[in-house]
Amino acid sequence: MTKRMQLAILFLGIIGLVTGTILIGAYQAARQVPQFYREAMKQQPTSQQVAGEQLEKQVLDLHNDAQREGQWEAVFTDQQVNGWLATDLVQEFPRLLPHKMRDPRVAIDENRVRLACRYQHDNSQSVVWVDVDMYLTDEPNVVAVRVCRARAGMLPIPLKYILDSITSAARRAEIKMKWAHDNGDPVAMFTIPAQREADQRVIHLDALELRKGEVRVAGRTESPDDDDVEDLPETPHVGQSEEIDKSQQ
Repeated sequence: MTKRMQLAILFLGIIGLVTGTILIGAYQAARQVPQFYREAMKQQPTSQQVAGEQLEKQVLDLHNDAQREGQWEAVFTDQQVNGWLATDLVQEFPRLLPHKMRDPRVAIDENRVRLACRYQHDNSQSVVWVDVDMYLTDEPNVVAVRVCRARAGMLPIPLKYILDSITSAARRAEIKMKWAHDNGDPVAMFTIPAQREADQRVIHLDALELRKGEVRVAGRTESPDDDDVEDLPETPHVGQSEEIDKSQQ
């Protein structure tokens, strides 16, 4: 064997070793479970059931409050949301999650919401998670959900799959939305219906506040006048896109 052949074999061996190390590292990184998801999955079944029932009761109370004239507000915790996701979502809306996804959980902080779920692909499994920001826009009753980053374990993943999953879930839930952009980040914009068909009262969403472990919503319900009716937001269509600037909020 010539020296040149020995060097070639040595070079190929090094390349193979480095490639294998990278692939093993990427595989392990993709299977890493973020700490917030580990913590959320520790909730016991009994606690999940209680928390889910608390969430449903608060949602019902908020709905009833919004039917009457005056101000209203509610605070929902991430434990309540996770309890509902672990129990009622599976039982009542089994087809809402995209295919191959299960066990969704959330973690709420002062300036972001983290959403995660298990993703099964062939014989491998990872935890896919995404950081989002939520805020009210200048448009009446329009909530913006800004998608900041997405990961499979510790590895970045293309946002397109996440965006397609959000669009698909919104369609299955019959929630109308549109896509926009905020400083280059994709933003899902949801319009909260402002006017009740029964008695024409007008609902205004005035506050959406993220706190440590909870989210606060507040608003008011008023009798309509001509100005209110004219200013009611139109329901957006899925797939539309426009530029928005959060700095103006």
